[in-house]
Amino acid sequence: MDHYLTAIRAAANIEEVAKIVYNSIESPELYTFSELLAENLVKALADSPKNVEEEIKRIRKSMQEQEEESRAKEIRKPKVSRTQKFT
Repeated sequence: MDHYLTAIRAAANIEEVAKIVYNSIESPELYTFSELLAENLVKALADSPKNVEEEIKRIRKSMQEQEEESRAKEIRKPKVSRTQKFT
């Protein structure tokens, strides 16, 4: 969890903080998630004049697009048939 705290403290803007928090939610280290919530920069998300909900949606969409792009690359890989493996 320390790497998330370090990343939050080094974040250049509130959008980066939101992205780090979103990514940390899926972490197996979730049991220490309260440490993230205690960070002042994370608390600032609630006070941010920007619409945080919209930013989170944008981040999710970006992450989904990256995932779809990764899947598309996987599909494009040539598949080797059983007969090709042994020739």
